[in-house]
Amino acid sequence: MIPTSIDGTDITGATIDGTDVTEITVDGDVVFSAARTIVDDFETDLSAWTGSTNQYSLVSDSKVGNTALEANSEDFPIVTTTGKEGVPTTGDTHQVWLNTGDRSNASQQVIYGHVDNNNEYFIVLEWFDGGVSIRKRVNGVTTVLDSSSINIPSGWILLRMFHDSNGSFLHEFFDENLNILASLSGNDSSLITNGEFDSNAVAIENFRSTNDRWDHWVIL
Repeated sequence: MIPTSIDGTDITGATIDGTDVTEITVDGDVVFSAARTIVDDFETDLSAWTGSTNQYSLVSDSKVGNTALEANSEDFPIVTTTGKEGVPTTGDTHQVWLNTGDRSNASQQVIYGHVDNNNEYFIVLEWFDGGVSIRKRVNGVTTVLDSSSINIPSGWILLRMFHDSNGSFLHEFFDENLNILASLSGNDSSLITNGEFDSNAVAIENFRSTNDRWDHWVIL
């Protein structure tokens, strides 16, 4: 069993050589996991989500746990305002695992600060060419805030996100061994009012293909 407390006190973090860690793995098994807020671990159902949930399935090809979320059709977003346990707000660090069954065509999106389809921040991973970007959509107009490229590894990619109340953001991509692949940074507060997102809702969408997968979205 993964230890989450010592003498009844919840473990909220660990430090190794001065660096904070939230998970320790030995021989492929998680031996330490700090307390986290689950946006969705995609283990049971999609009851926390609204939209075209019938266009998604829980599949066994997962990164964490037994199942992951997979899109069955192209370009159908789903949204949650609550998550299973919560959704990220400004100042939160949160992360989700990404993969696809179609590396020749997929363009996978993770959306936060989602007010509606015309007002949101969204991160795009283009599996077909290794392009990654953070974009905003304000009143239907899309602007790229930062972009980079990565060498696509085999397996899953971890996307870790942070957007502060002052608009400063840092989003990072890692391989399965937590080697950093790319980072996106800058400052934008177009969808932030008085230090808070205009909406804390988050969303998921596949843009070019089916078989895109998401797993274990958590707030650290």
